[in-house]
Amino acid sequence: MYEGNSKSGKRVAIKKVDKKMIYSDQYLKESIESEIQILKKFNHPNIVKLEEVVLTANSIYIVKSLCKNSDLKTYTHE
Repeated sequence: MYEGNSKSGKRVAIKKVDKKMIYSDQYLKESIESEIQILKKFNHPNIVKLEEVVLTANSIYIVKSLCKNSDLKTYTHE
């Protein structure tokens, strides 16, 4: 997961997926497609927002809103 800026200048989290990897693994391909479709449906302040999906020749970039001041580890007790 990377951090960067979106077209709007907002800070975002970027998930980069190698196309070779997902096209060689049907389960992974379906998981990525499902993740994108599910994120497109949600618009709620407590759910990470899908900002955009960028496709290049070799990669898929899933750009999401950045969660500030917190981390999931803060809420888990493992």
